This record gives sequence, C-alpha cells and structure tokens, in this order.
Amino acid sequence: VVGPQPGSRFGQLIARLDRRDNNARVAHADAEVSAALRRIEAAEAAVAQANSEFERQRQLQEQGVSVAVEFEAAEGQFRAASAQLREAEASARSISAQAQEAKLGLERTSLFAPFDGVISVMNLREGDYSPGPNPDSRDTAREANSAVVIIDDSEFEVTLQIPPYEAPLFEEGQRALVASSSFEIAEAVRSGDTTTVLEGSVWSVSPSISLQNRAVTVKLRVSGEDGIVFDGSYVTAWIATASSDSALVAPYKALSTTGLASSTYVYNADTNTVERREVTLGLLGLDSAEIKVGLRPGDEIVIEGQHLLRNGSKVEPITEIVAASERTQP
Repeated sequence: VVGPQPGSRFGQLIARLDRRDNNARVAHADAEVSAALRRIEAAEAAVAQANSEFERQRQLQEQGVSVAVEFEAAEGQFRAASAQLREAEASARSISAQAQEAKLGLERTSLFAPFDGVISVMNLREGDYSPGPNPDSRDTAREANSAVVIIDDSEFEVTLQIPPYEAPLFEEGQRALVASSSFEIAEAVRSGDTTTVLEGSVWSVSPSISLQNRAVTVKLRVSGEDGIVFDGSYVTAWIATASSDSALVAPYKALSTTGLASSTYVYNADTNTVERREVTLGLLGLDSAEIKVGLRPGDEIVIEGQHLLRNGSKVEPITEIVAASERTQP
C-alpha cells in the first residue's frame, strides 16, 4: 500500500495492491503475443512461397507445358498456407485480447484520485487484505468498508428532509445559505456579509415521499469554504422559497402569541399607552416576518417586556424605539 498525502490531486496514486500475480500474468501474455506474431510471420512467408509456386504453375499451364497434377498440388498448397495464416491471425487476436485483459487487471491494482479533494478515511495499511466492495449501501457501511474515502471539499451536498405539506414551496435553483447555526445565517443576511456562510442553491426536489421517514428529500449544492462546515456534520439551511419586492415587516422579538398560538399580536406604542393589535403574518424571513394585516408603516411597537403588558398599559420608552418598516422581504 502506498501512503498518500492528506490532500489528493486528480490522477494522483493513492494506494497500490500486491501486483506480483498480475505482473506474472502480463509477462506470460506478452510472451504469448510475441509467439503469435512469429507464427503469423511464418505463415505469411509460407503463403508468399505457395503463392509464387501457384502463379508459376498457372503460367506454365496456360503455356501448355504443365501437367494438371502439379498445378492442382500448387493450388492446394496455396490454399492450405492461406488457411494457416488466417488461423494464426485469429489466434493472435484472441491472445491479444487475453493480454489486454491481463494488463487491465494490473491497472486495477492501483487506486488513483478521481478528482481533487481531501482523503478523509484510509482503511488500508501495508499487508492488509482488501475484501472488495460491500453491497451494503448505507453511508456508514460504505465508509467502513471502502479502501479510501476522498471528499471534494470545494462543494458540499446538503440533504434535507422536508414535511410533505411544505414540499410545494421548494423548486430547483432557489437560493440557499448554509451554516452551523441559524444565528450565523441571520447575521449574514442582516449585514450582507456572506463570508461566514456557504452559498448555493436547491439542486433537486424528490417527486415522492420517503417510506422510511415520510418526508420529501431536498438536496442543496453549496460551495465549500475552509472551516465553515465539515463533511458529515449537521447544519442549518435557509432557502429563499418566495420573496416580495415591498413588504411591511416586524422583528420576531416583537411578536407574541396566545397560549394555543392560534393568533399573533404586537403591542403598538405610538403613545404612552400601548395597544394590543392582532396581526396576520405573511412571508417569514430569518429575523423578521411580513405583516399582512394589523400594522402600518411607521407604527412603533414594543420589542422587550411584552409579557408584562396588557392592552392599555402605560409605557415609557427607555431604549431604541423600533418602527415597522417597509422593505424587501425574502
């Protein structure tokens, strides 16, 4: 086994199995090919000699100075030599095919990197016996039984299990952000700095519901960056399933719900007396929600201490006043 570097380039030799038997088969096949070529050369020489004698006897017969027996004998020798040549050529083709198969077997004793990437698992050591591929299709079994596992860290595939009732929201090509937590994604969207998250899009949406978990599989393809996420880790994904060019939005921390979460409300604080207003939500973003009904642009709302308030409570703002704003809402 050849010990590779942690990083592998396309075509780089990763490992090599014991090839002594394969080398012997290739050497034997090459010797058989050489012998077959020599037989062809000898048969070609015999055909040339028999053809020359046959042509001489044909010319003599045309001149009337050759007997039929000699002409027929020359013709028979030419036909026999031609048949031996064809047999030698067929044998050479068969032997060449066997030699090619032996060389292919020799090539299969070497493992080369199929793409640029990083070796994450090496299950081979010098002197180990490799049993070959395992029919178990589970990722854990494949990783444990594969000789070498290489990952392409320039791009990641993220698999999501979506409830069937939400599946119609997803389409191929929708923008996606991926990070280790929703906080990092929210910060990236608020600041516009996406260097701390991975960017990509929806790659595929399964047309069926999985029988194992009764969910729809959605796969994302995102570009890879060092240290943001790791292969095999759990991540948080944000997907822009819909957008509005102009939406009235309020931060989530301003929203409150009843005990059964059947309604959502905010406390309007345009004066020193708060007014509880029920609101209807629309699109849900990372840090805010669209308010379809219940607020107007510029309304001032309470974002801290709502649990201490009732409709008509007196308040005095002591921190920054947040106003419902109208902006683009993903």
